[in-house]
Amino acid sequence: MAWNYAELSKAAKAAGGPEKLIEALIDAGKSAGRKEMLPVVGITLAVGALATIGIQKLIKIFSKGKALPQSEIEAIKAELIQGIKDYDAAHEDIEEHTENVISSDENC
Repeated sequence: MAWNYAELSKAAKAAGGPEKLIEALIDAGKSAGRKEMLPVVGITLAVGALATIGIQKLIKIFSKGKALPQSEIEAIKAELIQGIKDYDAAHEDIEEHTENVISSDENC
């Protein structure tokens, strides 16, 4: 342990004191970290730019869709309502028959 301390003391003396050695080590670490982060930052920027372009294209595609005219919407509504009424009318007889069968079974 004493030998490591002696090496550290010599390095601090060569750097101009322990404060300057610590500052030099921190600066070296920061610059190494910056170099390591450059590819990550570049990839992130590229992905962000591509995503933005893609979203803009999707917005254009979906905004081109046109709404149906009000008259066509009303016609569709009327058709749906008539279809429901027709279904109810067709199945009303079946429901009455089922109720009659159930009530006759209960009377027995």
